[in-house]
Amino acid sequence: MNEHQFMLEHYAGRSSRYTCPACEKPHEFSRYLDLQTGEHLGERVGRCSREAKCKYHYTPKQHFADNPGGSSFNTPFRVASVSKKPLPRLLPSVADALPWDVVERSLSRYECNGFVRGLATLFTEPLALDLARRYLIGTARGGGTVFWQVDDCRVVRTGKIIDYDASTLKRIKHRADGNEVVPQWAHTKLRRSGYQLRQCLFGQHLLATDGPRPVAIVEAEKTAVLCSIYLPGYLWLATGGCSASQFKDADVLAALRQHEVILFPDTGTTDKWEVQAKALRKAGVRVRVCRDLEAAQLNRPPNWDLADEFLAFAQTVVLTTGTVRWALTEPGGYPVFWDYLLA
Repeated sequence: MNEHQFMLEHYAGRSSRYTCPACEKPHEFSRYLDLQTGEHLGERVGRCSREAKCKYHYTPKQHFADNPGGSSFNTPFRVASVSKKPLPRLLPSVADALPWDVVERSLSRYECNGFVRGLATLFTEPLALDLARRYLIGTARGGGTVFWQVDDCRVVRTGKIIDYDASTLKRIKHRADGNEVVPQWAHTKLRRSGYQLRQCLFGQHLLATDGPRPVAIVEAEKTAVLCSIYLPGYLWLATGGCSASQFKDADVLAALRQHEVILFPDTGTTDKWEVQAKALRKAGVRVRVCRDLEAAQLNRPPNWDLADEFLAFAQTVVLTTGTVRWALTEPGGYPVFWDYLLA
C-alpha cells in the first residue's frame, strides 16, 4: 500500500501564501504539500486563513475523491470535515458567446469609468479596483461601464453597458444636449449579427469558486457590487432588471440549485419576485424573498433598493488629497471599507 502523507505548507513569508480560490484574497491561502514528493497538490487544495469570513477548506481527501485514479489514496485523514464544493458544469447549453479576450481588453482605463471612479470615492481606489476585477467590470469606448455576464463555466454571454455619474453613482439618463442615454448590449456594439442571446446572472462566474455562502440576488448590477462590501456574508448577483429572464435559463437554474438563494427585489416589485420565487422552488431551488424594504415604517418610494439605502449613509469628507464621499456603516458610523481592509 502506497502511504501518502499531506500537510499544509509552513509559513515562509508572503511567497508561501497564495490567492484563495474562493474569496480571491491574495496571500491568505495555504496549500497542501505531498511530504513524499515535496510538491503541492492541485491549486484549489488548501485552506483560507480567513476562517471567520471565507471558511474555504478543500482537503486532499476531497481532492482525490473528485479526481479518482490520479494516485492511490488509502491514508486516513484527521482534517476538519467541511462540505465539498460542487465543481462547475463542464459545458453550458448556451447558443452564442463572446470571446474572452474582449472581456480582458475592457478591464482597464478605469480613470474613464464613471462607475469605478464613483466606487473609489466610496471605498478607496484599491478597493474599487479589486471590485472591478472580482466582478469583471469593464470600460467601454466613451467611458461607459460594462457589466459582463459570464457564467460559472466562464462563458461570456454578453455585457450590459451603462453610463454613470461618478459623483452620484447614478445612471446618466440624458446627455448635455438633451439626448437620451440608454443601456446597450456588448454583443450589439460588437455587431454580432444574428446573435442568440441567453443571459446569465451578473456575477455568476463567482459561483464556480465561492464557498458555502448563501447567494443573494438583486435587480441592479450596481447594487450587487455595493452589497458585496456592506453585507459580505452573501455572494451578491444581479439580474439586471425586474423581469429576471435568467430564472428561466436551465444553466442558471442548475447553478442556483447548489446554493441557498435569497431574493432582494426593489420596492414595488416584491410581489412579482414572489411569483418568480415560486417558479424557482418548482425548479428545485431553495429560495426565499426578503421584504424588508417594503416595511410600512420605512416609507420607501417605488424602485428603492439596497444601494439607495446604503448610499443614503454616504458622507462627504474633505481630505488633503481632495473631497471624497465615504460610505458609512450607518448614520454617524465609520467607513465601511475599514471592515474590508482589516479582514
